[in-house]
Amino acid sequence: MQVLQGHFRARWCAFAVYLYCRSHILNLCVKGAVESIFIKTYRLVRATPVFLRDGSFRTLALKHNNDNNNNKTTNLQNKRKIERSDKKTAQAIPSASDTRWVYHYQLMKFSYKHLPAIVSTLSELAEHNDDSAATANGYCLQLIRNITIFEIGFMKNVLEHAYFFLKEIERGESTIDKFSLCLDSMKEAIANTMNMFDFDLYKKKLQAVGRASPNVANPSQTTRRTTIQANNQDIDTEKLIEHGYSFVDRIMKSIEDRFNNNSRTVVDNIVLFSNPSNYDDNTLMGNDLLTFYCEQMHFQHISTNKDKYQRTDEPILDRMLLKKQLPSFRSLTKKIKGIIEITQHLAKTDLFITSQWFTFYQILSTYPLGVNECERSFSAVTRIKTKLRNRLGTDALETAVKYTMIKPDVTDEDIDYIVTNFYSNPGCAKSRNVRIYIDE
Repeated sequence: MQVLQGHFRARWCAFAVYLYCRSHILNLCVKGAVESIFIKTYRLVRATPVFLRDGSFRTLALKHNNDNNNNKTTNLQNKRKIERSDKKTAQAIPSASDTRWVYHYQLMKFSYKHLPAIVSTLSELAEHNDDSAATANGYCLQLIRNITIFEIGFMKNVLEHAYFFLKEIERGESTIDKFSLCLDSMKEAIANTMNMFDFDLYKKKLQAVGRASPNVANPSQTTRRTTIQANNQDIDTEKLIEHGYSFVDRIMKSIEDRFNNNSRTVVDNIVLFSNPSNYDDNTLMGNDLLTFYCEQMHFQHISTNKDKYQRTDEPILDRMLLKKQLPSFRSLTKKIKGIIEITQHLAKTDLFITSQWFTFYQILSTYPLGVNECERSFSAVTRIKTKLRNRLGTDALETAVKYTMIKPDVTDEDIDYIVTNFYSNPGCAKSRNVRIYIDE
């Protein structure tokens, strides 16, 4: 990415600012904390769904056990219905992913919610005399442990805060100033997770798991069978609390390390301009980000093949005009907060008296929180431009991607207009090798 940044700044715009994707940083924080403290449980919970998805019989058995745990009957009359829902059940099991931040939360939520059904399914699979019996028995023995169940439930609660945080900042109108507020709120919620942990629900989950694992193979070398009830194990609440706080401390440290002072410099500067009425003139005019756009920018980059690229751009903003327009800017934005809100308000007023400040806020509103939308557009192109559609033109592909990303509301009148416009232009149909039959 440093090479790409160098090429872009040296050849197109020297004022381009490189920011790490906030969603990916938090994903690395979560993954780093999970893999350092609860690594064994995380690997177990990650491997179990993969094992259950590897075979329609295992997926169907999980569906049956989940229905039984919910007091649902599975008689012969609804057998066909259950078989039809087999594919839906397989899709409901989270598929492994290292890049999707939501995967960690989905995995823990699914495992904790359906833990009795998962244990019951693994117990049944362990009874079968096939190659997967030993694997199923090993997973089952680990999942019924008190500490394992606690770690799954606690990780679910912690990751839930990260999930809602990222859903909030990924909204289209979210900007970096709102990101900073949401980040502080999420850190406070994660730090308080241990105090909000429901031990009564945890004990009920232990009992449900104990009932779901009637017979599990003894881990010794003998062939005897034994009954291992999870709820019969002693529960050391103080030890669990200490264990939970160790995970909270690790994830908080990971967040502080990745969202450190260097990565928050731009964020803090933008937060300052989201509420300019709280700061005096010297603070606003002396801000590093404002000064960055008021000075001439020169950037030089040497590529991997030793080619030298350099570019010099004139200042985007005029400091003297900014200082001259500051009283008018303060008067117009006295009771308004937020980058987007201030930009929209300036656009509706006389731009001549605040032209420099309007330009500056236009720049601030374009700072991205992450690359999620960009990556989704790439995924949309992959889905749309298949091998059968490899001759799609640029205009058609762009329209299809925009329609997929924006998802506009299309009425029957819109569809009629599209169809009418298509068959009224025979050249469009001919170029796509489409024959049109009109029923008069």
